[in-house]
Amino acid sequence: MSSKSPLSLNIAILGAGLAGLSCAIALAQQGHKITVLERRNALSEIGAGVQVPPNASRILISWGLEAELQAQAENRSDVLFVRYLTGETLARMPPASSDLPNWLIYRPDYQRVLYDAAVQAGAIVRFDVHVTKIDQDNTRLEIGNGEFLTPDLILGADGIGSSTRKTILNDKVELKVTTANYRVLIPREKMLQNAQAAPYLHNAAAQVWMGPGRTVVMYPIAQGKFYNMVLEHPGSPPVGKWNLAMDMNAVREQFQDFAAPIPTLLSLADSCYDWAVARVPILHSWSSTSGKILLVGDAAHATLPHLAQGAAMCTEDAAVLAECLARVTDRSQIPTLTTLFQEIRKPRTERIQAASDANSKRWTIPDGPEQEARDAKWKVPSKMADGQGANEFREAAFRRWLFEYDAVAETRNILDKAGF
Repeated sequence: MSSKSPLSLNIAILGAGLAGLSCAIALAQQGHKITVLERRNALSEIGAGVQVPPNASRILISWGLEAELQAQAENRSDVLFVRYLTGETLARMPPASSDLPNWLIYRPDYQRVLYDAAVQAGAIVRFDVHVTKIDQDNTRLEIGNGEFLTPDLILGADGIGSSTRKTILNDKVELKVTTANYRVLIPREKMLQNAQAAPYLHNAAAQVWMGPGRTVVMYPIAQGKFYNMVLEHPGSPPVGKWNLAMDMNAVREQFQDFAAPIPTLLSLADSCYDWAVARVPILHSWSSTSGKILLVGDAAHATLPHLAQGAAMCTEDAAVLAECLARVTDRSQIPTLTTLFQEIRKPRTERIQAASDANSKRWTIPDGPEQEARDAKWKVPSKMADGQGANEFREAAFRRWLFEYDAVAETRNILDKAGF
């Protein structure tokens, strides 16, 4: 993606999720000394689907990961927007790019590819490490075994409930919890045994079934090993319970008014977990006052899932940060370049948060005049053909801004203009 950085920095990354491992790859490939600290004792992403749109796949390919991801992922075709009560397709959105992949991948497979790439690039990943104190003044970490680390930069990639964020922002951030998602994986064998379900396993389109206060988003993952369903519903799990096991009968009852094949698909599922649908509010800063402790990924800008860009923003963060730190020739420049990183990233992530919020409202409109107006607008063929007018997600200009974004090229241009 770029040449080696002129100055090799010691960087500690807190968290081995998608954001932390993405940063580890980008930074280690540029020659920085990377240590990833993960409190769990192993890779432990709970199974669910992840969409990897072109703005992210562009970066992953530049890291040399195309073959590994292509071997694990489905290539998504269209996105279908469906009326929950009738099964009628209201709109069809074509793939975002004809040149770059739009992958559908099983989250644990994705995390494993990123982990292997990070280690291959030279990053050290340590598991079962509990950071007990972050010293902002001295950029120092204290670990539960009595060990101290004093890196040049600390990255808080510790997710939506980030302890790093609580430390550097004095625990003043309250998550915005809106609804909740049931996450369901149906094994290939069960899908193939049902005549109504089997065709969906081989259909690479992502489907969004829109209902009052509820949505179902579904698509195949893991090279057809599973069919992934995400079912948004009112309410939320208890605070801190991000993966609460649910009674499938209760889940089926909540979605029994959805048209075929939703009830049939849910009848094939043995289990599911409930996640809070939440996002981080817009933060005034992503860094400590020293500029040497920096939030990335969901810790900084977790968004609602209604634009399928959460994981992609982690990838973009990593690429942009690597380009910023590649301009460091003296450690005294780190705060300036982490500030530039925020100036580059915040406007884009905030617009994506806003667009995700808007989609959440559009997809869950109660039955009635507003819903009927939405459906009528979305069904106009000319609107679907040119992508204009129905909503921002489908407008051509917004799609170009979202999917054709080249994080590396944009960042290099900004840094050049800034004199770095």
